[in-house]
Amino acid sequence: PVPPPPPPPHLPSGGFSSPHLNKKLQSRSPLSKPNLIRTQSTLSPRLRPIPPITITNSSHILKSLSYSDSRQLMNNRSPSPAPLSPELEEEEKKKKEEIEKHAALDRYGFLKNDAGDSQNDGKKNQQIINQRSIKWSQMMKQWPRFCKSSKLKTRVSKGIPDCVRGVAWKLLAERKIDGLSENSLNYNYQQLLTLHSSDGEQIERDIGRTFPKHIFFQKNHGRTALSNVLRAYSTHNPAIGYCQGMGFICALLLMYMTEEDAFLVLKILLENYDLAGLYMPGFPGLHPCMNTLEKLLQTHLPRLHKHLRDNNIESTMYAPQWFITVFVYNFPFPVVLRIWDLFLYHGFTVTYACALGIFKMFEEKLLAMSFEEVVKFLKFNLNDDREAVPKIDPDELVRLALSYKPSKIQVIITSPRLNSPS
Repeated sequence: PVPPPPPPPHLPSGGFSSPHLNKKLQSRSPLSKPNLIRTQSTLSPRLRPIPPITITNSSHILKSLSYSDSRQLMNNRSPSPAPLSPELEEEEKKKKEEIEKHAALDRYGFLKNDAGDSQNDGKKNQQIINQRSIKWSQMMKQWPRFCKSSKLKTRVSKGIPDCVRGVAWKLLAERKIDGLSENSLNYNYQQLLTLHSSDGEQIERDIGRTFPKHIFFQKNHGRTALSNVLRAYSTHNPAIGYCQGMGFICALLLMYMTEEDAFLVLKILLENYDLAGLYMPGFPGLHPCMNTLEKLLQTHLPRLHKHLRDNNIESTMYAPQWFITVFVYNFPFPVVLRIWDLFLYHGFTVTYACALGIFKMFEEKLLAMSFEEVVKFLKFNLNDDREAVPKIDPDELVRLALSYKPSKIQVIITSPRLNSPS
């Protein structure tokens, strides 16, 4: 039998043993050995052998967990969270609903497929919008220089950028009172809020009917702001008081400015833009508006005017809401914004120009319609079938409206023949 191999030589701590290595180490000077030991002890931690991991007995931990949680823990996963209390669960549900609601909004804050999103809003290239925003910001910093310039008129006709619209609207309105600051006007908004309004109950009833699909007026602070401004004005000017049409105009202003600024602009509109007669008891300014519109149709669109007269269609059947709310009620929101850009610059006469622009845009369609079809078409009811609602391009409407010069319309309005028999 073959004898077993000799046992391996003893391995000294710190290294391997072999005749060749021992002879090499013995041949070195004593000072070199510590260097060798230091070199071995300063090896990178990554190269050092990893000590064995001692697993402690965790049975006392696992016993307190369910089977599924134990499996998750053994798989390095977090245990399932404890169930929420009913209050926290309700709060989480509300947060989720709020996120989903905001995801369903268009760029103006309306629920999608509603007034702000249903039609072409004349979106421009983002670079053009940014350039116009910069120009408007620079112009507003030098407002006294530009407020009466032709450049302002040109930029208004192109559309005010939405990011500066609130400030621009306030500045345009103040031109009607020669740029007076709100401190120089004879009122104190905060004090007016403390006074009793005789129209308070009616205002509260109408709040829920004003832009109910806009996110701002679905919340308490939005409805409170609208109520505050309307109450304050009805107290400030009891001769005009409150009319439901005022709520839509006030709501539009609150989408772009604070309560105090909205109150100031509303005051200027009612007292300096010839809107007061549309809201006073008996609506004394409404009949002249209808009469003026009939005369302008007869002058500029005689074929359409004759068609409407032959079908016994009068302006009182479709146009009162156009003028009482300055097109805010039921018109597509992008169109409303462009009309209001023009309205705050030119004044009330531009409402007639916009009405003529709408008639001109749809003249051929209207000529082929019957009585019921014309009346329904001109009401622009966005709650009806979407396909049946007329599509309005804001840029095209502005172009057509400005083709009827507001200054010439003003001459027609003040002409004696306006009140002559038809």
